[in-house]
Amino acid sequence: MRNRGGPGRRRLAGGLALLLAGLSILLGGAPAQAEPLVDRAQLEAWADSYYGQAIAEKRTPGITVSVVQAGQVIFAKGYGYADYAKKVPVDAQNTGFIVGSITKTFLATAIGQLLDRGAIASLDDPANMYLKRVQLPAARGATVTIRELLNHRAGFEDIDFGFLAKPLDPHLPLSPSEIKRFMPAIPMKPGGAANYSNWSFSVLGLLIEDITGQRLDAYLKANIWAPLGMTHTSMVYGKYPDNLAKNYVFETDGRPVFRPRHLPHPWISPAGTIVSTAADMGLYMRAQV
Repeated sequence: MRNRGGPGRRRLAGGLALLLAGLSILLGGAPAQAEPLVDRAQLEAWADSYYGQAIAEKRTPGITVSVVQAGQVIFAKGYGYADYAKKVPVDAQNTGFIVGSITKTFLATAIGQLLDRGAIASLDDPANMYLKRVQLPAARGATVTIRELLNHRAGFEDIDFGFLAKPLDPHLPLSPSEIKRFMPAIPMKPGGAANYSNWSFSVLGLLIEDITGQRLDAYLKANIWAPLGMTHTSMVYGKYPDNLAKNYVFETDGRPVFRPRHLPHPWISPAGTIVSTAADMGLYMRAQV
């Protein structure tokens, strides 16, 4: 992730979360022709060189890495600093980073749980069957299914604006009026072309809360994080967790500058604000193999 400044200046975004959902090696199961296993010592030597160089060049103040192979966490390590000013090192067990849209996979997992438990009868049910605080509007909104929300095919217009807006009603779970402030239009026919949609997963978060009667972060903790032993995982849902790495950027002369994070509006939380550690994400990846 990079944050580019004006001409002649380069600012490199801090707090880089390389939890490696894409780069992690997931070689679980027993394929017909097994892949060669990665040697942990060689992996660590490569990581030390590659990520160590990124830290040395001040491309980021902190990096965390985990790798899962054959259903086991074979590598979890931190590089750089969780708090650059105080020189607090990144700890793979404890230092949290925002995992971004990997959050959406946790929402999909929760929906799968509710389907297995019978709280959702079918993924092809209209979402409005389960939403209590608000209804998706108009004729198109009434037809949007849970499956279409999961597949980014609900037809919503793209909406990211307003995610840094201050809640008029700060209470959680969100009130109907606060949800409706950000409700996008549905210009495309549901079930048609895919259009990457943060709002679709925001709706799924609302749906989970309405079905269970729990705050989304409380449901995820009780049903995913705690059962997997993810004891240092949480969500930016009205506040930042204490273990989140401090955000620094570097000027071209190497000077570190602290950049406080603006608290996002809770409507975006189900789409991208889970905070986790390399060790915890390794446990999650094991469960998904």
